[in-house]
Amino acid sequence: MYNYFFYFLYSHFDKPKWKEVNFPYLSTILAIASLQMLNFLFIRDLIYFQINGIKYKWIENEELIVPTLFIAFNFLYFKNKGRHKKILANYRKQKKNESRPLVFYISWLYIILSVVLAVAMVYSVRNFIKWFQ
Repeated sequence: MYNYFFYFLYSHFDKPKWKEVNFPYLSTILAIASLQMLNFLFIRDLIYFQINGIKYKWIENEELIVPTLFIAFNFLYFKNKGRHKKILANYRKQKKNESRPLVFYISWLYIILSVVLAVAMVYSVRNFIKWFQ
């Protein structure tokens, strides 16, 4: 699933837009890291605020450290031994032979749910709305 999601985003960013320079690999890494960051924020606030009833206090420089870790992890994971090239070659070969797989729809669902859940959690924490009593 993770590999297909990389291919899904890479194939989107690989199409040139607005006649500008195109960096699909880095754009894909940043998009995946951004969605993972939204998931991290949701889970962190779910545990701290919704379950424990404590409003989370930021650690110094956390807004810089955590996203950097997500970006570095994804960059190293996909660059390691040319993994991103193997993923792209594998899915491009399969794409010619098949229609859209179920993971395509799951990828869209993951993107939408990541954004919606993070926004809902930020709204509930900001307005002190508890989901569980």
